[in-house]
Amino acid sequence: MALVNIPFGFMAPLGDLLLDQYGDDVGVALSLRKLRSVYSGPAIQILRDSDSTAQDIYFSGEDLDTGAINTFCSGTVCSIIKLYDQSGNGNDYGDDNGPIIYSGSVRTSRGKATMDFRSSTGEALHYSGSTGYAYSGSYSIYAVTTGATEQGYMFGGSGAGSRPAVICNYVGSSMEWYNTARQTFVASPSTTEVQQLSAIHRALPYNSTTGSYSGSQAFAATDFVYGTQDLEAIGGSSPTGDYFKGYISEFVLYIEDKSTDNTGILDNQNNYYSMY
Repeated sequence: MALVNIPFGFMAPLGDLLLDQYGDDVGVALSLRKLRSVYSGPAIQILRDSDSTAQDIYFSGEDLDTGAINTFCSGTVCSIIKLYDQSGNGNDYGDDNGPIIYSGSVRTSRGKATMDFRSSTGEALHYSGSTGYAYSGSYSIYAVTTGATEQGYMFGGSGAGSRPAVICNYVGSSMEWYNTARQTFVASPSTTEVQQLSAIHRALPYNSTTGSYSGSQAFAATDFVYGTQDLEAIGGSSPTGDYFKGYISEFVLYIEDKSTDNTGILDNQNNYYSMY
């Protein structure tokens, strides 16, 4: 039998999921779709109201296993009590009173499963550690969300080191990137469909932030965000509240300037969620 020579350094080709292609320097990766081909863990943990039973929900291919949710939650309401980090860093976010995923059917936006933070009771998912996920220097954030109809934090924290954060419907209708420059993404964002927010902060010597909304640049500014950032909550500003009133489907934080990969990351998200 002939031997097959495999060149030294040969590696199997990467998949086409987000972190297969852009997996370097990722700090937190939270999503209701699978982000890395080799990831075999659960996506979320849900709680069934009828008997207070919890269950992990995995992926079916690239998508969330909505069939498992339908079976487990039939006849009652289910909420998300843990959102598992797919980065491999263990930066999970959770709460006993998380966003709704099922109430008669799986919550969706543009045909994809989503997290419904719209209840008035406050449903932020909090960092699994003692405070928040801490990082410093350059960073890049990518979120897939639906604009809220009331003012509230899409993500952020409560302290001076909690920035960056996004406040939706700030002062009536705008969506604000809460860095020290307090930049606005867009006025009157859509409240009915999934949209995409991204921001890249380049630390010293650049010290600048650029933000985009649905693939188009919304602002570019020099600001003064120094020191350690502290991401305490998804869907609110922990622990004081300011809860989000909309949908979130994906949140990915890179602890590096991803300007070079920015177009590819945006396209990858849009190809899955069909936002624009």
